[in-house]
Amino acid sequence: GPFTASMTGGGTFQWTNKTVITSVNRNQPLTITWSGQNLSDYVVFGGGSSVSGLQSAFVCVEDARKQTLTVPTYVLGSMPAAAADRGYLFLAKHPLQNPFNAPGIDFGYFVDFSSDSKELAFQ
Repeated sequence: GPFTASMTGGGTFQWTNKTVITSVNRNQPLTITWSGQNLSDYVVFGGGSSVSGLQSAFVCVEDARKQTLTVPTYVLGSMPAAAADRGYLFLAKHPLQNPFNAPGIDFGYFVDFSSDSKELAFQ
């Protein structure tokens, strides 16, 4: 049946060191930073690379208030090396942090699918 749910939109956030990351060195940790308003929930950072039919991806979650996240080498080292047009990174608000209840469903979430991303090589 019908239901009503609402969500308060909140602030913005920005990937602050995006421009200085020009490639991913799979043998070194990768630290990203962000800033913004209403940083009370979680962010999702991840990436992927593909080469010769082999595709791989990773996703990390961090408390948005920390404004930094470091992806360890054991994660990056498992990614295949790839040219700039075959690798990417992204930063987004966590999609499952705005739940709502409604009759007849087990779980309901408002999802913000906006993200900040870039293509780059995995070396």
